[in-house]
Amino acid sequence: MHKTRWRVAIAVLWLSTACNKSPSQPTSTLSGQGPTPQSTTPTVTSVSISGPTRVALGESVRYTALAHFSDGSTKDVSDQASWSPHHDTPSHLPMNFTSPGVAVGINRGDGSVSAWFADRVGNQTVLVLDAGTYRLSGVISESSGQPISAVSVDVVSGTGTGLRGVSRTDGTFVLYGVAGNIRLRASLDGFVPVDRELLVNEDGQTNAFAMTPIDAPEDISGAWTMTLMPSPGCRPGLPDVAKGRTYQVEFIQQGTGLKVKTSSPTLKVLNPDENHGTIFGTHLHFFFAGDTDYGDWSSTDLVDRLSPSETLGFDGTVTGAANGPEIRATLDGDIVYWLEPAPTPWSPAWYCRAHDHVITLRR
Repeated sequence: MHKTRWRVAIAVLWLSTACNKSPSQPTSTLSGQGPTPQSTTPTVTSVSISGPTRVALGESVRYTALAHFSDGSTKDVSDQASWSPHHDTPSHLPMNFTSPGVAVGINRGDGSVSAWFADRVGNQTVLVLDAGTYRLSGVISESSGQPISAVSVDVVSGTGTGLRGVSRTDGTFVLYGVAGNIRLRASLDGFVPVDRELLVNEDGQTNAFAMTPIDAPEDISGAWTMTLMPSPGCRPGLPDVAKGRTYQVEFIQQGTGLKVKTSSPTLKVLNPDENHGTIFGTHLHFFFAGDTDYGDWSSTDLVDRLSPSETLGFDGTVTGAANGPEIRATLDGDIVYWLEPAPTPWSPAWYCRAHDHVITLRR
């Protein structure tokens, strides 16, 4: 009885397969026509943002995100997009989003806003200022044209009194929130202070300051041994092998300008031409390059291979004073320790961003 049922089942299956089998060649009721082509769903090719580029402090504004598709169509995706503000210093974001596309100006300064949708991102720059005030920038150099970093530029009278900007390694500074007739004072130890009266009535005005050193620059050219220690305020956890590392530093000096060459048997310098600085009197400033767009840590240009599985990187601005055969200085920047394999993917095992990492140089 079981064998009979098995044979009947095979027969039914064979007949069903034969009846449903498609012919080996496609057929068409209309002569000359092939298979009907399948429709293609358009994909998102880009995202653009529209909205104000200048926002008053405390003002609430709305931005629109527009998705552009491969078929040429567009769609407002403001409510579906992921919105975020950006600034060089994450703790000083210019905007805060209160709902999709709606942001409030919270800090003076330049920044941008981004909208993410379908793995595409749109960006727009934004300037946040008090209503009725402006952005003022400038460049500070000494008489030979060499830019000066770490110069304090203070508003001492007029709208914006009390505001301060500090010049970067290329000598540039920015002030946010000034207007009308103002008075600026540029000052740095070792230089004659400079006062300047200005009329500020629009964004984008620039001014150049030439400063005169009180003393001739100290001659620090030649070879030095540099020791690097993390700031006393850094969190614990950095292994001893990464503390007190020493490197050879050569200063190539032309007047007040410095080129800085750093080396050691275990050190790799990715962009050596970007490490430069200045010295005025005995006060020097120089720069170790790195990419700070990683939140609280950097992708540094100076990488020290401590062992086959460990690396140490550092970057930032060094400020110090020469005293004969010794230079005592601080590093305003990042020290980053990597362990392979990483405890957390794409993240260092230890890092510290501080203004007072300790650097000592000796001849």
